[in-house]
Amino acid sequence: MIGDLTLFDDHGQAIAELDGVRLHATTPQSVSPDLRRRLLDLPADERPRLLEQHLVGLLAGVLRIDPERIGVDGEFADLGLDSIMVVELRDALRAGLGLQIAAALVWQHPSVRALAACLLARLAAPERTST
Repeated sequence: MIGDLTLFDDHGQAIAELDGVRLHATTPQSVSPDLRRRLLDLPADERPRLLEQHLVGLLAGVLRIDPERIGVDGEFADLGLDSIMVVELRDALRAGLGLQIAAALVWQHPSVRALAACLLARLAAPERTST
């Protein structure tokens, strides 16, 4: 289906309007609502491997490619990841990890290993509360 698309930032402000975009509904392939719990229940040294495997599965679903093509140190841009796919990936990560993350975080940590390390640090950090 072809349609128009408006992209919004994390504050609900429109940042781009795209006309004539090919739209299709997707459901992330590997979203595990209990991923956060599974990660936190593991010893700290085992968490990176589980999250990296999870990220590879999510990326493969978003990119519609074989997970074998995704290396943990390869750059996302080299795989053809674009900004719309990053939003899809971000949404799946929010659902699975229960973290509020910006799509820009993916570009700031542009490999599976780097993104997993950042997300694990955020999971391990105590929740901030406003007083």
